Amino acid sequence: MSGQGGIGMRHGVFAFCSLMTMAAVSGAGSCATGFEREYEAGSEVRIRVRSGDTEIVGVPGTKLKVTCYFREHSERDKDARIEFDHKGGELRIGGGPSNDFHARIEVPQRAHLWVRSPAGDLKVKGLKVIRISRCMPGSY
Repeated sequence: MSGQGGIGMRHGVFAFCSLMTMAAVSGAGSCATGFEREYEAGSEVRIRVRSGDTEIVGVPGTKLKVTCYFREHSERDKDARIEFDHKGGELRIGGGPSNDFHARIEVPQRAHLWVRSPAGDLKVKGLKVIRISRCMPGSY
């Protein structure tokens, strides 16, 4: 802390970094609240989803929507984070208990899709342009 009653340099840098992080994420939610945002059809959507069973569905319109849950731990749905960076077109889903995760992600059917899912079953339907990266154990 400075000697004149102001905030210290360390606290100022932390506050600045926190604001910049919040500015970069244009939408956030959890499995408990769900997530829905407008997104331009025909744009690239980059999805980084935690391990679990994930279904990605192309739907008419311009909505990006996520619903998810933990089969055995519904009280922990609030612990899963859903973040969307509209400028970069990246949707990130992480956190929560380590098993029984299930997600349904709806994207505009004309979206160009890039998916990274480290493990679990990944089902993709209703999309024309798909690129799956590092989808390790599991099936798709």
